[in-house]
Amino acid sequence: MSQNQKIFHAVFLDGIRGVAALCVIYEHSQRFYNQSLPFTTFNYVGYLGVRCFFVLSAFLLTFRSMLDWERYHENIEDEKYIDTNARNRCVFESKIDLEADLPDVPLLSKMTEISSKKTNYIIFYKFLFYIRSIIWIKHKIAIKLWLKFFLRRFMRVYPPYAILLPIIAYNNFIKRAYHERINPSNLVSHLFLQEAKFTFWTIPPEMKYYLCIPIIVIGYVELARFGAYLTNYLYGRPKIGAWISRILCNIILMIIRTELLSLYGNYHNRYLTTNAHIFLVGSICSIWYREIIRLGLLPMSSKEEKVLVNKSNNLNEITHTNLNFMKLIIYKLPIYHQLIRSFFDLGCYITLFIIFCTFPHLSEKILGMPHVRYESYEVKLENSFGGFLYAILILLGLLSRDGSFINACSCNFLRFCGRISFSIYLLHLIAMTFVNEYLTWTGINSVEKELDEREKVNNILDAVIISFFLSIILSLLYHILVEKPSMNLANYIAKRWLNEVKLTKPDYKANHE
Repeated sequence: MSQNQKIFHAVFLDGIRGVAALCVIYEHSQRFYNQSLPFTTFNYVGYLGVRCFFVLSAFLLTFRSMLDWERYHENIEDEKYIDTNARNRCVFESKIDLEADLPDVPLLSKMTEISSKKTNYIIFYKFLFYIRSIIWIKHKIAIKLWLKFFLRRFMRVYPPYAILLPIIAYNNFIKRAYHERINPSNLVSHLFLQEAKFTFWTIPPEMKYYLCIPIIVIGYVELARFGAYLTNYLYGRPKIGAWISRILCNIILMIIRTELLSLYGNYHNRYLTTNAHIFLVGSICSIWYREIIRLGLLPMSSKEEKVLVNKSNNLNEITHTNLNFMKLIIYKLPIYHQLIRSFFDLGCYITLFIIFCTFPHLSEKILGMPHVRYESYEVKLENSFGGFLYAILILLGLLSRDGSFINACSCNFLRFCGRISFSIYLLHLIAMTFVNEYLTWTGINSVEKELDEREKVNNILDAVIISFFLSIILSLLYHILVEKPSMNLANYIAKRWLNEVKLTKPDYKANHE
């Protein structure tokens, strides 16, 4: 995967994360201001935005971890430590070292016998040391790889959360913003993730799922490698076993996800079991995306098409041979990829429309489903999908490359909100409380004194808009002062102490001396 492709993906997914963060602000603003606005179509958008967060986190972390683990195996195999030549070289160097240590004077037969036994012992010792050093290096690299993963995820989420909790517990104004759910009596349980009240219910399941990602990644990659080894040993065709193992692993993950959905689909709380089916959807779709890239089915972007056309034109000017065939490549291949991108781009809009239809009000009006109360969590179209709609939207967006939907989600404002999305999620209630209590010309205080119904709606709408902008400003400050330094510290620790050990052959002569 090229560097440009990685940047393109990060821009798009930052925009999706920004949309989800703004959805959470809108949802809580409606609840905070007693839903005084006359429109209630998107009142369920906050919880759906949280599900989008879950799917997006699982998608990104699983995909990146899979790339890192596959790269780890590629580095190990490229060095070719445990091969026949290396073993022979180890034995050969041992014999040379021992022969150099022997005296030039004629030896007695007894001394010759003793030296030959010594030679065998030292050769065996060096071979064991060689194997032990290889296994140790490989395990050390793998351990540091996953420690780096856990460190970065922990420092990304926990320090901003842990720093905010005491401020909430001991400040009366901020405590009111969180409905006094967090206080000194339950502060320790929140810090140790035993409790998670109010908006913080999403943090424990997400951090617990970080522990599940290595199991999924290692199980998937190693099962494919075992299948490839088995069919290569039996039939000499490793690809057949690898793909059979990958298909089998996807079936297992889908079965697990289906069982979790049937058991916990109607619940949402701080436990991982009730949200695991949502996270698993993101991991499954990241695996699908990885296999699409592996098969070479990822369509070209418009920039890559232009490069191909320029290269083909230059080739025509130089060779002047097979012009008809080259023209076919120039004119047909880019059109083919453009059609594929347009198809996936259209799929993004269709999936987005289906997501809108999952809202209780729209599902009743558009799909003719039974009327569902806003507070009811028993009958919802979105629950039947279990987060798959968001994963499909992300997957289709990545496959459409630089389609119109991707460009819309990649605007600077949405990308900015995506970068500070976690701070927005933590602090937006403080901004709403400040608007309601201190800006007396708007919010609920103003509505209670207002007699004109139109002015009531205007005052509430003003409060919502100001809450949006104040939340973004406050979150930006918190991101700069707390969240970003925490991530920089994680990167420093990872570079200083958790860099992967470079695979270099051990110096047997130095070890022997």
